[in-house]
Amino acid sequence: MRKITTLLIFTPLLAFSQWSLYQPKENLKKIGINDSNTIFAIDNFNNPIIYSHTESNFVFEELQTDQQSSSFIEDIEFVNGNVAYTAGGTYFGTTKNIIYKTIDGGANWEIIFSEPLNGEAEGITFGSYNFVEIDFLNENVGIFRGDYDNFIVKTTDGGQTLEEIPIDFAGNLNNIKAIKIIGENTFLVSRAEVIQESYIYQEIRKTTDNGETWSIVYNRNNFFPTEPIELNATINQFQFIDENIGFAVGQNGLFLKTTDGGTTWEENDLPPETNITSVYFVDENVGFINNNEGIYKTTDGGETWEEETLSHPSKVKQIIVTENNEAFALAENGIHKTSNVVLSVEENELASKITVFPNPSSDFINISTNQNISNIQVFTNDGRLVKEISKNENNIDIKNLETGIYFIKLNINQKTIFKKFTKQ
Repeated sequence: MRKITTLLIFTPLLAFSQWSLYQPKENLKKIGINDSNTIFAIDNFNNPIIYSHTESNFVFEELQTDQQSSSFIEDIEFVNGNVAYTAGGTYFGTTKNIIYKTIDGGANWEIIFSEPLNGEAEGITFGSYNFVEIDFLNENVGIFRGDYDNFIVKTTDGGQTLEEIPIDFAGNLNNIKAIKIIGENTFLVSRAEVIQESYIYQEIRKTTDNGETWSIVYNRNNFFPTEPIELNATINQFQFIDENIGFAVGQNGLFLKTTDGGTTWEENDLPPETNITSVYFVDENVGFINNNEGIYKTTDGGETWEEETLSHPSKVKQIIVTENNEAFALAENGIHKTSNVVLSVEENELASKITVFPNPSSDFINISTNQNISNIQVFTNDGRLVKEISKNENNIDIKNLETGIYFIKLNINQKTIFKKFTKQ
């Protein structure tokens, strides 16, 4: 595990990317998009309902699934333009652990697996009440995560049959937070376990043999003496652009990157260290996260981040990028859209203009930039201002600072830039 230094750029209202409120609608939980940009959404209520929305029909239409199932949907994923899956269940209705599938781009949905609440489905029974997460490698091979007992099941035939993946972890098994399939027999899971009242242990485990053996590829302990225990740095989501390059995000601004298929991870805590629940990279350089309840974009693989502008600001929950250079964000007030996904020349130049070195350092931090710095502030990791320089200065004395993690705040050309460094 290696720490990486990250630059965050907070821009004023006239930022590079503008997200418009594409379709106002509250109480949506997740969205999926097919190749024709038809949006499919599931809501926050206990309804077995999928909504669809197209540019020619600016109303979410309710699609008929199985109204007799008395189950609700937790996740949705389009594997390609035609094939998609949704999954959910219930602990109070008639059906638990239910999976829907479409093979015609979402026009029709069919139940391919369901388990009666008080019985077995063709001899198969799982310990959970509902599936809460879906991840597919291709249209046939994928995995589903359950809730309470946190089991994982796998299909290799498009959901016709399911097999349970062996999980034999020491400690509390009921804390798997996210899953990822990166090969037919290769998966990642993140999990967390409360060790003591204010301590929590989190890790990523990897299997390359279909769950027969698991290795710990990332772990860390977190201490929260004053915060509620749920405000810990658990990992919420994985995303891979190929079998080697992947990303993970979590609470307290946690951002992880791997270039070897999840065997090793580079770690960073992005200020202001809020809960990041969504990450989507177009390629190894261009990606989005929902940091600080808004949208941030990187064009250099996560080294620098720039805040995006929403025409109607709202708490962002999910980000999806389509193949035609458009991105959609699900927020509390509806779905937002932008077409500014591809790297621009101005963004590329901005990402390469500022360098802070050496890092770590015990005496001085040097700022290399051809821009005029109007103000410099140094903050501790918990937000306390410890140093301020109101002039263009490229050499900062940090000898009197205590050892630890700090942030330099630079005001440059009406932009606010945060740079993270470590005092040895």
